[in-house]
Amino acid sequence: MSEDTGPKLSFACQFDERTALEVEQKGFFEHALVEFPNGVRVPICFWDPARLAQDLETETRLGRVCIGEPGLIVLRKVTLKNMTAAVEELYRRGYFDRLKSLFS
Repeated sequence: MSEDTGPKLSFACQFDERTALEVEQKGFFEHALVEFPNGVRVPICFWDPARLAQDLETETRLGRVCIGEPGLIVLRKVTLKNMTAAVEELYRRGYFDRLKSLFS
């Protein structure tokens, strides 16, 4: 992702090696942003399938029917490498076009 032409994955908190390990173990990360060259920042979150299933089960036990998160991206494993690759791929596929309009 070139900063001049594409999005940049950034974080609303410090993301160091310890954070990376904790995120991978927890299976989700909700403090991610995609920054575009025009300055628009879009919040996104990453979940792995196992964590998503656990959280959905908890929500349904509480009487809720769904999980809805803005910019939800599901990865096989929540790692920095996978998060970056997902942002790149989804950008190419136009995923962020609709989200950007919400935050511009």
